[in-house]
Parts: sequence; structure tokens; C-alpha cells
Amino acid sequence: MTLELVSLLILGVIWGTSLSSKGRSLLARYHWRVFSLSVFTLFSYAAYRGFLLYRATYEHPIGKFFDIEYFLIFRVGVQFFAPYILSFITAILFMLVAARYNKKYAERFFEKEEIKMGGLSLLLVGHPGWIFYFPLVIFVYLMLHIYYQIKRGQGHRIPVYHLWVPTAIFVILISKYWLSSSAIWFLLKL
Repeated sequence: MTLELVSLLILGVIWGTSLSSKGRSLLARYHWRVFSLSVFTLFSYAAYRGFLLYRATYEHPIGKFFDIEYFLIFRVGVQFFAPYILSFITAILFMLVAARYNKKYAERFFEKEEIKMGGLSLLLVGHPGWIFYFPLVIFVYLMLHIYYQIKRGQGHRIPVYHLWVPTAIFVILISKYWLSSSAIWFLLKL
């Protein structure tokens, strides 16, 4: 089981609960618990994978010749922790900026749960997934907006509520099975 599968599992639960009307209020009430539990799960699993890698390396006869500081910082830190630390920082910044501007403009941009779902999705796509996630959400939103503008002929706000989690699931899947073998992914990855 990889960190991507853990993220997909959490996003699947969030998406399932967000589709019902009770799920929206559930997510609004317990967002920080869900966010904290997601952070704890990701970093606990990363620590577990790092420990397994450490143990497998140093149980090998040649492993005793490796520098432990280099191994812990560069191998375990960069491979397991850095992508989610960067996406955690990005998620916190997104939630703070979006909440501030949404409040400043009388909640014109996002519904109450949207900021929380966007932040959680940013956390779970990891790095460099969030770099692909933002433009994809904007692109899909603009396409839907253009479609509704042509169909109905009037300007009205389309909520992004149902785009955050499915787009995050899509980005995780394409990053795992398609983008991970591309040169751009290799360059963006730490």
C-alpha cells in the first residue's frame, strides 16, 4: 500500500460523504478533525515506510557502511516526507488566503465547505500533484462555466463544490499511472 492509495481512500470517503446533504454539514463540522487525521495518517504512514526502509538497509551486510544522517535526511526525508510537507504548506496557505478573500467579498467565491475540501484535496495530492491540480480545477471550472453560459445564456455562479475531490482523485491517478514516468514529473519531484 502506498501513500497515494491512502490519499485515494481518504478522498473516496470524503467524496462519498459530500454527495449527501448530511455529509456537507458533517464535513463542515468535523473538517479540522478530518484534516488533522489525514495529516496524522499520511505522516505516520511515511514514518512507517521510512522505518521499514531504514531497517531493510541496515540489516543488509553492506548497510553498516552507509551514513545514517545522509540516509535519514535525503532518502527518507525527501522520498516520503517532503512531498506531503510541501502540499501541507500549500493547503494551509490556500485555506487561509481563500477564507480571507471569501470573507472580504461577502462569501462570493466559495461555499463554506469548499475551502475545506480544496485544502484537504491539496494536502492529499502531494507534491508535485498540486502543481497540476490547481490548473486542472480552474480549467474544468471554466469549461463548465462556458457550457452553462452558452446553455442558459445568463451569468450565474457555479459552485466548485463537486469539483475539488473528483479532480484530486483524477490527479492522483494520472500522476501514479501516467505522469510518474514522464520527464516533467521527474523534474518537479524533489
